[in-house]
Formats: sequence, structure tokens, C-alpha cells
Amino acid sequence: RLHEISEYDRQLENITERKSMEDELRRSAERYRVLFDQSGVVKLIIDPGSGSIADASPAACAVCVGAAAAG
Repeated sequence: RLHEISEYDRQLENITERKSMEDELRRSAERYRVLFDQSGVVKLIIDPGSGSIADASPAACAVCVGAAAAG
């Protein structure tokens, strides 16, 4: 019976630890997204496999639109 309780405690601890890590990852992703979106700096995320743009900050989009308009 003691072994069962000990195993239960370990599983509960693992679940709690995983939940905590997931919460921290979510908060980190939210901070990153705010910095990426609200910075006035041109930022591009390039897919290394294809070389295509995977994401662009609003500042990067504004530069591209301005350059296209200038023609």
C-alpha cells in the first residue's frame, strides 16, 4: 500500500511540474509575441529549410508595403 501511495505522489508531482512548465512556456510565448508585434524594429523569421519568411513583424510589413508603393 505504501508503494501505491508513493507512486501516486510521484505521478502527481510529475503532473504538477509539467503543468508549471506549460504555464511558464505560455507566458514566455506571450511575452515574445508582444515584443515581436509591438517593437518598431524590422524582424523576420526565416524558415531555414525553405528560406521562406515564416513570420514578419508589423514594422517589416510596413517597410515592404512602403517599398512596393514607391515602386
